[in-house]
Amino acid sequence: MTTLLSRLLPFLLLLAAALPAQGLHVCLSVHGVAAGVDSVGAPSRLTASIGGVATTILPAAGSPGPVVSAAHEAAFVAAGYMTVRINPNEFCITAVPGGGPVVAGAAYGTTDLGLGLDNKIRRIPGPQPIVAPLAKANGAGLALPAPVAAPQPVGAQFAVYVFVRIGGFSVSICVQINLQAGLTGLQIQDAIQWQLELQGFFGQRVVIGDPLVPGALLDVLQLERTASGDVIEGVELDWDPGARLLLPTVICCGQEPVFGAWEYGVATQNFAIAEPWSQCLGDPSVGGFFEIVHETQYPFGLCIDAIALGQPPFGVDVFGGTLLVDPATMVLEAGLTDPLGTFSRPWLIPPAPQLAGLELASQAVVLDPSDQFTFTTGVGVKLKP
Repeated sequence: MTTLLSRLLPFLLLLAAALPAQGLHVCLSVHGVAAGVDSVGAPSRLTASIGGVATTILPAAGSPGPVVSAAHEAAFVAAGYMTVRINPNEFCITAVPGGGPVVAGAAYGTTDLGLGLDNKIRRIPGPQPIVAPLAKANGAGLALPAPVAAPQPVGAQFAVYVFVRIGGFSVSICVQINLQAGLTGLQIQDAIQWQLELQGFFGQRVVIGDPLVPGALLDVLQLERTASGDVIEGVELDWDPGARLLLPTVICCGQEPVFGAWEYGVATQNFAIAEPWSQCLGDPSVGGFFEIVHETQYPFGLCIDAIALGQPPFGVDVFGGTLLVDPATMVLEAGLTDPLGTFSRPWLIPPAPQLAGLELASQAVVLDPSDQFTFTTGVGVKLKP
């Protein structure tokens, strides 16, 4: 038996390396016909950044979406990623170089005047590798102009397609965005967020790394859940000429921001009627006010709110669930959930500049009527300056 196992071991290791690791799928799709140039006539670029590592191609003028997508997939494969083709316009990244799991989402952008983009993220069902329970497996966003951007003499009308996971299926919901001419950057941010909220999509304004400009930062409206708690897993944008002048042509999915708040991790549902989850409402910035809200699914339940200075290196198994906050710096607070099963905790941040970038993480644990512990997803916060 030992001899047989020793002979099979190299084969088994090679097989394991060839199979996609459990973790996340990040899917990228491009459509339209490449113009081959950007707004100043320079060769255009298509870039996707995963975990801060960018993979870029230069689309050839006249190339249709499937040709551009195939070229981008080939660039990822050449860099060592594992991929799977979904349709002529879309492929998914299933493992990082070396065969490890994908545990970070994508920032996806183009400078091409003829291309539109969409991206999605979802967790692969089944047992997760040790780091994957902390990964952000939801949320998608669109880049916004800087708040200080000067008014432009153009308006825009464009569609945002939001991909929502409902009952195990991905459903695309279209929201038409209208921007009048003469709006400042901040007014454009407000207008886009307001129009999406009218359709039940609530988001956080966060800051991420710009995939098209190394070292630069972008303002993004990141949508994580619908008003009813359904997971948002992707967005698609077709920018009209006005939108290409007013907005950075970047979208993202599953992004842990440089500044701002985000939901992350795997909940421990046990007997809850729906997935328990957490969110941040308000402005997590120096001198700002925000509220951590835990949707536990248990009305009038005994709830323990945990907040810590960040996340642990990997999920910690405790009381039949997964702890998603750092136990070494964790502070606990107990209370009862409201009639809807919600527990919230407000935070007022002092106006101290040295607090910028401080990372916090929060999660709730509730004792259900059968004496089982239910754990929400985590919510992370990096204070904005």
